[in-house]
Amino acid sequence: MTKKIIRIINIIIIITLVASEETKEEKVAITCGSIIKLSNEKTGHRLHSHSVTYGTGSRQQSVTGFPEGNDVNSFWIVRGATGTECKQGEAINDGDIITLEHLVTRKRLHSHPHKSPLSNQQEVSAYDGKDVRDNWIVITQGQWIRDNVVVLKHLDSNQFLHNHLKEYGRPIPHQTEISCVSSSKGKEVKWRVVEGIFFPQIH
Repeated sequence: MTKKIIRIINIIIIITLVASEETKEEKVAITCGSIIKLSNEKTGHRLHSHSVTYGTGSRQQSVTGFPEGNDVNSFWIVRGATGTECKQGEAINDGDIITLEHLVTRKRLHSHPHKSPLSNQQEVSAYDGKDVRDNWIVITQGQWIRDNVVVLKHLDSNQFLHNHLKEYGRPIPHQTEISCVSSSKGKEVKWRVVEGIFFPQIH
């Protein structure tokens, strides 16, 4: 990682802490370009990725649940669906299709028919191919608002982004498995934006 990227990330962390304090009492819209951390309602872990690949399945970059709240590898940028333009500040509503780009590695949240390593569900990875398997349907109440529950449905497979407390060992100890499952029931598939940089909604 270059010094320039490290400086940018440090600035983002500082801005995020300030923004979180200023907006915690407000209803803040999640818009295109927002840089967010998603926390799972069941585990409290953040959606996370890093330059560690799976040892099985696709062998793509792994996506995990991270128990700590202060790691830059848990930031994701909200983008439009693959092949579409989504202007910064454009509102995200129930039923919209988005992609999530990992801030540090620039790979996108992705899923496919490979088996997940710990539970043999559908694997979730971070992938730089920018294809239709990067697309997720937002399921929420009306407009996507910070602190409101959101479910992410994988467009290609009709499965749901899921986290549970099954943990990995080395080299990523205490991080938990992220997968896709067929049921939309339970807190394991429910997420909430807990931190981020939020761009004002354009009209």
